[in-house]
Amino acid sequence: AKRLLVVWGNRLRYSKALGGMAWDGCRWQIAEKDDASMLRAAQEIAERMDKEPRVAKIAAEADIELGLDLGIRWYVDKKSAMKARAEGKEGWIISYEELRGRVRSAKTAKTLKNMVEVAMNHLTVESKELDTHKHLLTTPVGTIDFRSGAVTPNDPANLITRMSPVRVATKNGQVHYDPSL
Repeated sequence: AKRLLVVWGNRLRYSKALGGMAWDGCRWQIAEKDDASMLRAAQEIAERMDKEPRVAKIAAEADIELGLDLGIRWYVDKKSAMKARAEGKEGWIISYEELRGRVRSAKTAKTLKNMVEVAMNHLTVESKELDTHKHLLTTPVGTIDFRSGAVTPNDPANLITRMSPVRVATKNGQVHYDPSL
């Protein structure tokens, strides 16, 4: 879940009333299925983890070759790693076998669901927090502030879920309109 939050935390939100939402670059898009966007993100994290055993092994071998001490103690089998831990050796002690097991575990439906549930607790917004800026209109080219006429880049912090599909022409970052309309 920590990996999901680090990699996707700025692009995912969850509302109990509306479900999962993903930042699409313009607005918070509400997922058709309650947690679909978060589940896809969790699956991507699990796929990325699949490369970690190879990366860890390469890092540990480079550590030895270069004479560096990065704190990784790499063991081929689980039994050797457990023995090293029992002896109180310092550093991150791991075996290829253990790391592969963690990756396999991360890909199970139960683990993915648990990852999403934990992440939801950290990414929850109340539905009353969404679309509260009545003076802002989100468009594909930016957010228009009707108070000033300024067009700014779309910002996930505004928590806007609605968007006008119309591309607005601007002049020097301003929209010219008749407020009486």
